[in-house]
Amino acid sequence: MRNLIGKYGRSGRATGSPLQVFDYFGIFFRTAVILITLFELLRRLPKPKNPRVEGDTLHWDAVAGARAYRVRWGKATATVVFTTEETTQNHFNLSGLSYNDTHFVKLKAISSDTAKKKNSRWTDIIVVVRPDPGHPPDPPPAAPELKKLPAPGNIRLLAENTVAWDAVAGADRYRARLDPPNAARILKRVDPPLTQYTFDGLQAGLMYTVRVRAMGDEQRYELLGAWSESLPLRIDPPKS
Repeated sequence: MRNLIGKYGRSGRATGSPLQVFDYFGIFFRTAVILITLFELLRRLPKPKNPRVEGDTLHWDAVAGARAYRVRWGKATATVVFTTEETTQNHFNLSGLSYNDTHFVKLKAISSDTAKKKNSRWTDIIVVVRPDPGHPPDPPPAAPELKKLPAPGNIRLLAENTVAWDAVAGADRYRARLDPPNAARILKRVDPPLTQYTFDGLQAGLMYTVRVRAMGDEQRYELLGAWSESLPLRIDPPKS
């Protein structure tokens, strides 16, 4: 029996036979299809590119796979208040903007796939001035340089499932990230002045990893701050 297995393999086909080679090719092909499918599911749309003002309209290059575009705009003041609108065209009418005033604009491509994670990320701030045909505007100021928030320090456990960290100056909010050993990561929002979070429903005996980052207001600070150092977290099984 052992000799038969050695000659024909466990599939029942002769080792090295054309049918066995075909089996190997089929496994490779199916694996490649699965990997390509996963890549397509996780891939985001690219950001809109080449924004330009032509008369009363802001244009940008169309993004393949986008069903619409989200436009955030606000007058360039000490504190920018953004208005968000959506358009199905790769252009936006500027008639709602006052003449010769500087505005900050950001664009995002919205995927035709309803999966939210396939939308593009926001573009960097675009400086837009709606030109007055009778009175040319002054040269616009440069877009603000946003600072990156540092990583939260002194990350620590207050209890076996409660993590805490030191406050970060300028943080608009925090994001606490829990990485289980056998499941997808969990992200939780924490609003200042709170600087701690309790993760419920953790499985005893497993080793988790926790990290925290500060989030900026996108006016003075970049949206994503640096991640903190990793902190191991383990729930001890109950003592018998």
